Amino acid sequence: MKEALSLVRKYFSDHLELKIDLDDIQFQKLSGDKVGESTENATLLDPKLFRHPVRVIAVVLAHELRHAHDTIQNEGLVQEAVDTVFKSEDIGHKYGMMVADFRKFAGRFDRGGKAERGSKEIYRLYAAEKFDEIYKRYEKNYINKLKTEDKKDEAFEFFKSVFPELDYSDSWEEDGDFGVKKLPSRLEKEALN
Repeated sequence: MKEALSLVRKYFSDHLELKIDLDDIQFQKLSGDKVGESTENATLLDPKLFRHPVRVIAVVLAHELRHAHDTIQNEGLVQEAVDTVFKSEDIGHKYGMMVADFRKFAGRFDRGGKAERGSKEIYRLYAAEKFDEIYKRYEKNYINKLKTEDKKDEAFEFFKSVFPELDYSDSWEEDGDFGVKKLPSRLEKEALN
């Protein structure tokens, strides 16, 4: 665990949004093949995770910490940064398509087409719950440059597919069109199944 923490600190040292509080990390048996979980109160790691190499433990730990107590629910956003930092695409995970779509989106979001820079900015805006700002920049830097309404509609649908946890509405109480759906937490979903 110490080696994994050291790797996470080393590779994410320039990512101020990744906070490591040792009191926050707890060990708990999780159902199925899950080895990590981010909840409102803690970062949970299943002890079975420690059967894996240190690099895998570090990747899982970084992934769960990037969820920031389940406030960053987007798996593609979270795993993209972890894959970029750890070059962990070779470690099997179920987020491959989500990461690929998120990288494509981040490149479109960034004015210069730089996916890594776009990803960092999206994470910052997402953490600040500025979902409308994410969409507005995407619209400005990508959608508005498209020639047909069909292409623009396709780009809007792509946004919604990359951020399935966001809901669109023109009748929110506060300004803005996007907000996090009132989804049950991942633990609540698991209890329902």
